[in-house]
Amino acid sequence: MKIWPSTFTYLRTSLIAFLIAAALGVPIFIHLQNERMLTEQKLQRAHQHAIEAIDKLMAEQREFVDYYLYENAYRTLSEKNIIGDGSRLELIEKFEQLRQQKIVTDFKYRLSPQHPDSNDPLLNTLYFNVQRSTLTLQIYALHEGKFIHFLNALNAELPGLLIVNNCSIEKVRAASDPTPSTRLIAECEADWFNLKEKN
Repeated sequence: MKIWPSTFTYLRTSLIAFLIAAALGVPIFIHLQNERMLTEQKLQRAHQHAIEAIDKLMAEQREFVDYYLYENAYRTLSEKNIIGDGSRLELIEKFEQLRQQKIVTDFKYRLSPQHPDSNDPLLNTLYFNVQRSTLTLQIYALHEGKFIHFLNALNAELPGLLIVNNCSIEKVRAASDPTPSTRLIAECEADWFNLKEKN
């Protein structure tokens, strides 16, 4: 096999072209790899920003819902006078108004001083201090219907939240009636709660 000088020229030219292509191609390849890595980093940052934006939006939506629920609950509790100072004077005035309605023949009550109620630490630690007083009642009524009507009126008229814990009812005979229209005597113990705002 005979190699012609033109073949060497062709091989040399091809080798030089290959070396030039390699010399130019390697930096271009490296540049393209760097661009690809930068693009991937930008995409990861954009993805992270999108996740953070979604998390922030979700947190704001939860905060809005919490505020809406809290505001509605607060309004309801305020309208029912459960949130407030729990003024004993106001309570006494309400008892006297109930006495004038003559739902029952007569009643007597005793109210203990208010003290913090620690039975519900969650409620106490959030927005309110729960205050509780023990209320004992002696009710003279004509019949059970009047007694139940009086308890309902107590619950509706008194500020705060009244929870009746127990009642004992005794029917009385005509000879031992404290008043002519009394046919039963009920003794009840109840808790009177109100919420005092911390702020």
